[in-house]
Amino acid sequence: MRFNSFILLVILLALPFSLCAQQWQVQDLSITQENKVLQIMVETLKTPFFESPIKNINYQCKSSTEIYPVHQCKQGVITATVDGKNYSYGISGWVNLSQQQWNLILVNTNKNIFIHSNSVQKDSLEITLKDIDFKELSNTLPVIMDLNGELSTIVNAQITVDFSHRLLVTTNYQLSSVNYEGLVGDYVMAEADITGTLSLAQMSEGFSVNNSSSISRGEALAQDIYVLFDDYPVTIRSQFDIDNNFEVHNIKANISSKNEVFIDLISPDDDFENITMNFLIKEIKTLHQGFLASYLEILGIEDLEVIGQARGSITLDKQSITALELNLSEVFMAIESKKINISDLNTQLHWQKDGEKLLSKFQWDELLLAGMPIQTSELELYTQGQQLWIEDKTAIPLFDGSLLINKLVLDKIFEPEISIDFSGEIKPISIALITEKMGWPSMNGTLSGLIPGMKKVGHSITFDGVLDIDVFDGQMQVENLSIERLFGIAPVMAGNIVFNNLNLQQITSTYDFGEITGLINGYVKGLRITNWKADRLDAHIESVKTKGVKQTISQRAIDNISSIGGIQGALSRSFLRFFDYFRYKKIGFGCKLRNSICQMSGVDNKQDNYTLIQGRGIPSINIIGFRKFIDWEIFIDRLLNAGY
Repeated sequence: MRFNSFILLVILLALPFSLCAQQWQVQDLSITQENKVLQIMVETLKTPFFESPIKNINYQCKSSTEIYPVHQCKQGVITATVDGKNYSYGISGWVNLSQQQWNLILVNTNKNIFIHSNSVQKDSLEITLKDIDFKELSNTLPVIMDLNGELSTIVNAQITVDFSHRLLVTTNYQLSSVNYEGLVGDYVMAEADITGTLSLAQMSEGFSVNNSSSISRGEALAQDIYVLFDDYPVTIRSQFDIDNNFEVHNIKANISSKNEVFIDLISPDDDFENITMNFLIKEIKTLHQGFLASYLEILGIEDLEVIGQARGSITLDKQSITALELNLSEVFMAIESKKINISDLNTQLHWQKDGEKLLSKFQWDELLLAGMPIQTSELELYTQGQQLWIEDKTAIPLFDGSLLINKLVLDKIFEPEISIDFSGEIKPISIALITEKMGWPSMNGTLSGLIPGMKKVGHSITFDGVLDIDVFDGQMQVENLSIERLFGIAPVMAGNIVFNNLNLQQITSTYDFGEITGLINGYVKGLRITNWKADRLDAHIESVKTKGVKQTISQRAIDNISSIGGIQGALSRSFLRFFDYFRYKKIGFGCKLRNSICQMSGVDNKQDNYTLIQGRGIPSINIIGFRKFIDWEIFIDRLLNAGY
């Protein structure tokens, strides 16, 4: 009887494991049958599949009339304890001990977990999960996982456990209404639907796991990356090994979306300190709109438009980039708020943390950088370690002239506080082209000069010495020039400007403004421009009497100066309207800008007025201002729209 009892227990509880039965151990087995109730109890059962033993196994079957050779049960119950948790399942089916045939079904109390075993597929076990809450699942089955957060979802799955050779578990699953929040809130998923397949295969030194899943609904936030899966569904394929100590190794993953974004990740273990990422982006627009838009908005870039292709790789060691390959093809990009526009950009970028210097190439048809157009060009640069540099005497076509780079070295290029060391020379550029592109009143003349040295440390750009510029047939010197957050939120520029012998005729040759001849000197002290608008300055210009240089002003110029506001001329005398030009003795103009208000001044300043133009000759005119405080925005608007 003891022999038959042992066989019965093994068949009932472990028929699928018969090939490994020699590794099982049973302690304190007892079989009783009273009042047509069969009861089998085992105090301890050790198996090769659970680290902890199964305890307090109790099987009962009502209306059971036969044990051998055939045992049938329609309303059986089996209970057991695993790792301190109690499990209870209903059991039904039959066992033919003489022929070693069986067909058994186990059902949990809520009837949403079904376990099926039969002798036709004697080396496998079928488990079905139907609309089961994940919390119930984790309390019903001995699931081992570290979620590092709170997870809720409804699970449907078909699981096959195969013991024909080594343990092989395959699963087709569907997770509905997935909601997850990491312990620190940096990873969140809401109302997501996930379908996929999972396989776990036993090896000599652990297990190999393969998973393929698709996320077709819901949304997720991974630190600063937001994804709406309704519009950008994601497929994730992964493979990794689990050793006998339950440590994860040899991780490989592929992430794809809309057949346009493909990212491969490789990591030797689950701490992800060493990662190799290969990517193929068939359409950058999909990557931007689906995955990067939220992060760029944090950086202040909300109006990026981009199309094109990209491919390359990134290697990280302890979360630090050690190698980078980037190839861009036919990229068109525009950031209107930053005045950036790129047409047909193609790149071959190569960089590595250690080793010899590498050559990279950039090509473009048109490039608009901070409002400055750079014509079709090719740029070669070199990288080595944390440095990037351009060979000396590299010319960049700018408007109708060029920027000659004498020195350009970038250091700490993968750190937030990237630094730049630059010096160069501006070859003559038509100011008319600059003013047209910037939307300013059109001016004639050329711009050229030396840039003695520029350095960027952190978010600040400073210029060494004095920036000398030849403009409007005169000279301009820029001192203490600095720039904060040039391409960031609310960029700030500051500096002092001194100019000498600028040609007024070139400056005023604009749309119907009127002509003024002569030379001027002046300065702009304490200049500060925030988000491309001046918010602080102390400026003054005045004419310079020079032998052989006429000092005249046209009637049109006087009309436009008078239209700025609070200024009165002498043209109220009707006969003066018959003159086109007038001579002047002196011109002087000043503005002290604070809190969006410009405090005006001129050649001669009195308590209630100031003189902008002192007349000379016959007829003689004087332009006098009576409003000493003018709104800066209104002043600039009227100045730019004079003559319209």
